[in-house]
Amino acid sequence: MITILGPNDLKTNKIGGKRLFFSFSVVQRYCTPQSGTRCSPCKTGTFMNQPNGLKSCFSCTSCDKSHGLFAQQECTGSRDALCDVLEGYFCRSWADDSGCSSADKHTRCVPGQRVKEAGTSRNDTVCEVCQPGSFSQDGVDCTAWTVVKEGSTSSDVVCRSSSRNYYAYIPLLLSLLTVAGLVTTG
Repeated sequence: MITILGPNDLKTNKIGGKRLFFSFSVVQRYCTPQSGTRCSPCKTGTFMNQPNGLKSCFSCTSCDKSHGLFAQQECTGSRDALCDVLEGYFCRSWADDSGCSSADKHTRCVPGQRVKEAGTSRNDTVCEVCQPGSFSQDGVDCTAWTVVKEGSTSSDVVCRSSSRNYYAYIPLLLSLLTVAGLVTTG
């Protein structure tokens, strides 16, 4: 629909002698001494959200799912789309008036790492290398190594959680060796 405006029909500001027209529409034809200004509404896929003297509307922002985005607010003739990120993505670049403009998939931690901080829509996943004495096959959580105690003819193999506190056994081992040495030499 085309709106025909007369010289007294608008509450407008003037910049450089040109009238600024309200949002939702743009100038189709400026006024002449014989006729008023003609405005036309924005077409689908375009918008105008400010008073203007422009001849064309702005293109709507695309919230493309293949790029990890979705429209939190759809584009209308008077406002742009507002994009946010899909689950499993985080926003890499924010635009003040249209939300997220660029998203990336969350980083997947690799085997030997764990998730230190899970990714959100605003931040990527933070990975951390497993501590010595632990491992991660899936890149999610680290698990302590399992240490095997040798079996014998009278006892089975015993598995237990890892401990790096072997140094606590050194005095006991030295004492046993000293006693064994005294008994054999004695």
